[in-house]
Amino acid sequence: VFGLKAALFPFFFWLPDAYPRISPAILPYFAGLLTKVGVYCLYRVFTLVFGDALDSWLSPWILAIAGGTMLVGVFGALSRWTFRKILSFHIISQIGYMIFGLGLHSVLGLACGIFYLVHHILVKSTLFLIAGHVVSVNGRDDLKGLGGLARSQPIAASFFLLAALSLAGIPPLSGFYGKFGLVLEGLSMGHIWVVAVSIVTSLLTLASMLKIWNYAFWGKPSHIDGDQGRGSGTLFPIGTMVFLSLAVAVGSGPLMGFAEETGRQLLDGRTYIEAVLGTEAGLHFEQLNKAKGQ
Repeated sequence: VFGLKAALFPFFFWLPDAYPRISPAILPYFAGLLTKVGVYCLYRVFTLVFGDALDSWLSPWILAIAGGTMLVGVFGALSRWTFRKILSFHIISQIGYMIFGLGLHSVLGLACGIFYLVHHILVKSTLFLIAGHVVSVNGRDDLKGLGGLARSQPIAASFFLLAALSLAGIPPLSGFYGKFGLVLEGLSMGHIWVVAVSIVTSLLTLASMLKIWNYAFWGKPSHIDGDQGRGSGTLFPIGTMVFLSLAVAVGSGPLMGFAEETGRQLLDGRTYIEAVLGTEAGLHFEQLNKAKGQ
């Protein structure tokens, strides 16, 4: 159920067709938050209930799902030619990185997955806000029907470029730190093939973002149905989201520290059990873990 909510492979089928049909006014909130609820539930349930299984036999299966999710999402994005459909497929591919952190089942792996989740909420919401702005101004979002937006909408184009490069994991933007940490932790734990998939996915993400840039923003102006004066009111929230994304990059050190502490609490479990069920339940949980370790 949580995998379906998070749009993991092979349960991603609902998202690419559903999200582009949502009103542009609320789509950024859906894109930024809803699948992350599923990811949070997976982190919480698997670390608390299935931690022993992750340590023994389940982790390779989770990593395989993560790799499949990355590849399905990024290849789907490369094959599409509408702004919002490309971004919808990239929700799927980027969820794969968060599940990569869960599959590693280490403090640093979980921390990098959590850090990347926070980054993705901001950047993906930004990109869908920009897509809504493009539709509002031009009346369409098919790439071959757009062009020249970097000249007619330079501020929106600048915001898109920053968000797109961050999504691809280009340093020193916020998307780089979570991906780089996952790569390092994956290498240290010997999961070479998942690391390779994550790097390839980042490169293909950059390619699909450049496709949007070349056709919609940098290409020659095509027939435009919309009013170029519309949509200026959306630039302020877009700029705010870009600023927050840059703040995550600048404050990546302290934020990663918070994420590591969260990772430790996820692996421990006692803090969460005490918060929900009380101190006595937490003590029983600790005693059970000690008994398992003997």
